[in-house]
Amino acid sequence: MKKIFSMNIPDIGLSQLFLSQSKLDAIEKWFKTDLSNFDPLPVHDFEGDGTLTLTDGHSRLFIAWKNKLSQVPVYIDNDELIATVTAHKLYTKCIKICKQNKLHDISTLKNRILNDEEYQTQWLDFCEHLAMEED
Repeated sequence: MKKIFSMNIPDIGLSQLFLSQSKLDAIEKWFKTDLSNFDPLPVHDFEGDGTLTLTDGHSRLFIAWKNKLSQVPVYIDNDELIATVTAHKLYTKCIKICKQNKLHDISTLKNRILNDEEYQTQWLDFCEHLAMEED
């Protein structure tokens, strides 16, 4: 059973450089500020320093932030996919790139919202390329 706890939105680390406008639009349609229909977000400590970083759910976190919420429910993601060496390396690379781009919390993605085509090329294709890189 996953232990669910609350985190302050600005304390949640990022592993994604861009957001998809169509994903945000879809979430806006069902989002409720009381979080009654909000599944907890998965976070993981990739760097071993206690910083919890999203493994998924950047769009949902952004909508929560946009709606002026201060906290969201999260759980520690120890899924077998996250635990693989390959996934760990990929997330660590993405976290480093986020830091290099001064993307330190979800509010910093507000000017990095892309249409579907841009999201595909600038984020999804980038991730695919990053995953194929040798260290």
